[in-house]
Amino acid sequence: MDEQTLRDYYNDHVMYDSVPSEDIEIALLRLRILALDTVLDLGCGDGRLAKVLTNSKITGIDYSDKRIEQAKKRHKSQVWVCSSVRDWLEADVGVYSLVTMFEVLEHVEDPAGLVRMARECGPVLASVPVNWPDPAHLHVWKDETEMVRDLAPDRHIRVNERWFCTWGQT
Repeated sequence: MDEQTLRDYYNDHVMYDSVPSEDIEIALLRLRILALDTVLDLGCGDGRLAKVLTNSKITGIDYSDKRIEQAKKRHKSQVWVCSSVRDWLEADVGVYSLVTMFEVLEHVEDPAGLVRMARECGPVLASVPVNWPDPAHLHVWKDETEMVRDLAPDRHIRVNERWFCTWGQT
């Protein structure tokens, strides 16, 4: 699929609100992630994380220019960039208090590689659907054990339902 066709697909067909702000807030509280200076939100969609982390400086990256425009309108004080997640991570993007990827990893060819790249920028909090086949998903994990084995077998990890969090660098 060429780049424009892929961008059009994500602009028109993918539901970026699949993880409600309330669920994100509960996951952050359960993991005792309460105050963060800087956050890199990979696959930020319409910027819903900024609604939860109101005192953090957020840099949001998404492949959909349509969702980035929505994020810019809703949360003007944050940084929103239209880019592929992998392209952004391949640049020297710095270190963050937290890197988030909500419902992103199932859409990429090498999810474990993306987690490794993201961990170079800071601790990672991510969610993936478990046992949720969808035409847009390149990967479907049947359970949490399979998810952990594939995405973070070698690091500190905490799993809670569809959420996982990793610490440490590769």
